[in-house]
Amino acid sequence: MKNADVGKEQAKRLSWRGLTWLLLLVAGLVGCVSSERKTQESLAAVASALPSKFAEAGEQNYGELRQQVQRDLLALFDSQTLTALIREALANNADLNATAKRLQASRLLLRQVNAQQLPKADASIDAGREKNAGLSQSSRSRQLAISWELDLWGRLADQSAAARQLYAAEQQGLRAARNSIASQVARSGLLLWALAEVIAIEQQRIQILDSLKRTTATYYREGLTQLEDVGVVNIELESARAALDELQQNYVGAQRDLEVLLGRYPDASIQWGRELPVIKQPQLTVPAALLAERPDIQAAFAAVIAGSKLSDAAYKAMLPSITLGAAASRLSGAALLGDSADWSLVAGLSQPLFQGGALLAEAEASSAKAEAAVFDYKQTVLSAMQEVEQALSQDRSLARRSAYYQVAKQQAERVLEDYKMRYRSGLVGILELLQVQQQTLDLRSALIQVQAARLDNRIVLGLALGLGVNSEAEQRP
Repeated sequence: MKNADVGKEQAKRLSWRGLTWLLLLVAGLVGCVSSERKTQESLAAVASALPSKFAEAGEQNYGELRQQVQRDLLALFDSQTLTALIREALANNADLNATAKRLQASRLLLRQVNAQQLPKADASIDAGREKNAGLSQSSRSRQLAISWELDLWGRLADQSAAARQLYAAEQQGLRAARNSIASQVARSGLLLWALAEVIAIEQQRIQILDSLKRTTATYYREGLTQLEDVGVVNIELESARAALDELQQNYVGAQRDLEVLLGRYPDASIQWGRELPVIKQPQLTVPAALLAERPDIQAAFAAVIAGSKLSDAAYKAMLPSITLGAAASRLSGAALLGDSADWSLVAGLSQPLFQGGALLAEAEASSAKAEAAVFDYKQTVLSAMQEVEQALSQDRSLARRSAYYQVAKQQAERVLEDYKMRYRSGLVGILELLQVQQQTLDLRSALIQVQAARLDNRIVLGLALGLGVNSEAEQRP
């Protein structure tokens, strides 16, 4: 009777134990499926929220459209000087090279994660000598141990996939850094050109004011003008000299900034000619399929996939794990009649039962991080579209301003010629002529700055559309 009761009790325990294992298995699998489903639904929600002009590619498929749309940032620059400087920066920029080396280190460390799916083998050889009761004896032992965790649920594979996605995100970070360096070099070249043109205008202003200063001084001595006129001209002249000195210092600073980008010593020796760099307008076909090639969007998407895989791996950590092992050893020594050899085969099954909720908390935290990565991806997509819209709007505004300034400059030049003739005839005074001259020079300077700003905005638009510079050697795991 007692044996029957004991049998029933054991059967009941086995039943509860089996039920516990089944519940843990179902909970882990449900968590994995739930995490993956949430990620897919969130990505679909992001795609469905795209406006039609970003979501549709027309009648062309993606492959055809990508071949027709220019994706190379360097193709926008029709300037050998600018292209050569960009290539020099891509090769020699210290920050860029440091980022590339960190990526190389990440690629090598990626092998550590992949190695978890492979069998592990360790070998050891020990030799010793001991003295006992006046006798000296030597011994040697050799051991070989092999272990392998069966990836029954794909937890290790998920961890490996997540690591590869995180490495892919770092790769996109390097792409973004290369694109940023290229754009900074181009924009620095534009800045040098604009500063050189404005400096030339200010130098012309100083020459005019210096000539007027001598003229008004002569007229004042002859009693043809007042001391007030001489003072006004002197004020304008000294102010123009101060402005010129500031512009020249800005030019030197821009030279040094560009030289640092190029990996050179910043001695402000680089020179930029008076030639305006030719920067083409990027093609404006911007469906999301092409916009998605931006490095930041690619990196954000890789982070989403990595987060989903890490969440799956965290839930699968609550499931049973199976480990196979084998060990062999051989011991030899003077105290033994011969060599002693042993070997063993081990198969282990482990199941976490109670850890204070640590595993479940880690799994839920991983799931929350995966959902946060989806929101980061959505924000990155929205920011990308905002940058495109902003750059397009800015281009239209700069085009209008350029046209306005062009008309105003032409009219101011005609008025200036008229005032010069009237001044020689004594119909207007020196101050009136000075005012018109200053206004004309200001309009020329403003037009130069708007032209440079419009070309600069084309670079910004190109980056927003996903244009970049291709790496000569892509690193892959």
